[in-house]
Amino acid sequence: MRLYQKVVDTYGSDIDTSNQDAMIMISITVGFQASLAGITGDINPQTITATVKSMKETELPGGDGIKFRCNGKADPANAAVCLRGGLTTTLNDKGQPAAYQVLGNAAIPS
Repeated sequence: MRLYQKVVDTYGSDIDTSNQDAMIMISITVGFQASLAGITGDINPQTITATVKSMKETELPGGDGIKFRCNGKADPANAAVCLRGGLTTTLNDKGQPAAYQVLGNAAIPS
């Protein structure tokens, strides 16, 4: 969020940042890209799925240190969950996120 806000402040004008959908979409996209690092051969649904499921634990881009792995073991009851951690923050006097803290960032077994 800090980097996103810096880009908005540097290059934007009159951009409403109260809706966080753009930042969420960026996080999803770069996370997906990180999960496919090193993919080889034909790119098809099967190779994409296999690559994502076999990825090593990786830092989630923009996640302030949270790591993710999509092998179905982050939350065994919910195989599509790829991380164990989360972020919390306090708001400044303008109601904007200030300092972030990572919570529950336990390693995901292989």
